[in-house]
Amino acid sequence: MESSFGEVKVSAEALREFCVSLLSSCGVPDEDARLFVDSLLFSEMRGVKSHGIARLPIYIKRIRVGLMNPKTEIKEISSKGAVSLVDAGNGLAPVVGCWAVDRCVELARRYGIGVVGVRNSNHLGSLAFYVLRATSAHMIGFAISNTAPAMAPWGGKSPMFGTNPIAVGIPAKDELPIVLDMATSVVARGRIRIALSCGEKIPLGWALDEDGLPTDDPAKALKGTLLPIGGPKGYGLALVIDILSGLLTGSSFLEDVGANDDLSKPMRIGHLFAALDPAVFISGDFEGQVDDYIRRVKSSPCKEGERIFMPGEIEFLKMREGKDISLPSNLIDELKKISDELGLTSYFDELLARSGARICYGALEQED
Repeated sequence: MESSFGEVKVSAEALREFCVSLLSSCGVPDEDARLFVDSLLFSEMRGVKSHGIARLPIYIKRIRVGLMNPKTEIKEISSKGAVSLVDAGNGLAPVVGCWAVDRCVELARRYGIGVVGVRNSNHLGSLAFYVLRATSAHMIGFAISNTAPAMAPWGGKSPMFGTNPIAVGIPAKDELPIVLDMATSVVARGRIRIALSCGEKIPLGWALDEDGLPTDDPAKALKGTLLPIGGPKGYGLALVIDILSGLLTGSSFLEDVGANDDLSKPMRIGHLFAALDPAVFISGDFEGQVDDYIRRVKSSPCKEGERIFMPGEIEFLKMREGKDISLPSNLIDELKKISDELGLTSYFDELLARSGARICYGALEQED
C-alpha cells in the first residue's frame, strides 16, 4: 500500500540510539530499553511495521501515565519440574519474554522440555523475536499470547478475542531456521491503524464494520471486528490461545484484556513459551535433517513465475536489504513531539543529521 504522506529513510543504528534515549528518560533501565527497542527494530527490518517503531509512542505514553512500569520486575509464582509461572509486574513484555525463553531453554536442557507461563504483561510484539532466541540455542521454540479484543466469535460482530498470535521456530544447520509467526486474524490490527494514519483504504476481507458488514474503511474496521483466518478455524485457534495464554496463566482474557490505546487500565496480557530439545527424540543430526527437509520442499515443482519460500524466509531476506528503515512522516512528527516533551530535541535533531534527512513541504525527504 502506497502512502501519500511521504516517508523518510533513517539509519537503523541512529534510530536505535534515539529510541533508547526516549525510553531511558522515562525511567527504563538502559539494558531493558535496548532490548525493547531491538524487538521493535527487528519487526521493522523484517517488514512487519505493524509491530515496529509505530508502537513506541503509545508505549511511552502508557509509561508516562503510570499504566506500564518502566522497570520490569519478574517474580516467579510457581514452579514444578519443567514448568514455571512468572508475573511480569506490568513491565515491558520483550524483557520478560526474553527472560522466559532463556528459562525455557535452561529447563529443556535439564528435562528435554521447558514451559514458562507469563501473567500481568503487556503487548509482546513479533513472536518470531522470541522463538529465534530458542533456535539460536538449538531448541525448537514455541510462543503464544493473547491480545486486546479485536475479533468476534465466528458468526458474531462484537470483538471478544485478540489477534492472538502463535509462533514456532525450528533450528536448521546451514539453511535459515523455519519460523512460523502468524496472527489468528487475517491481518494484524496494527496494519489497520497504519492504513488509517496514512489515509489509505484496506482490502475487503480484512474486517467488518460495527454492523457486521465488510468494509474497506480502516476507521470503521477499528470500530468493528477483524476477520479470522480460515473462518471458524481461525476463531477456534484464537479461542484456544486465549485460554492457554490468558485464563491458564491468571491473566486477563476475552474482552477484559486491555488495549494499548485504552488509557483507563493496564493490559494484563498473558503469554506461554516453550522450548523443546530435539535430542530427546533424535540422536542424530536433527538440524542437518531439517536442512535436507527444507531443500526437498524448495526443490519441488513450482507454478510458472513462482518461487517456494519457507515460513519466515521472506522476512529474513527483507532483513538483508539494508540498514536503513523507512518511517512515515506522521510517525516522525510523533517522535519529534515526544522528544520535545521529554527535553530531548537535540537527540531528535541528531537522528535526522545522522540519517541525512531534511524537512520538505511538511514531510521528510532523504538527502541525495
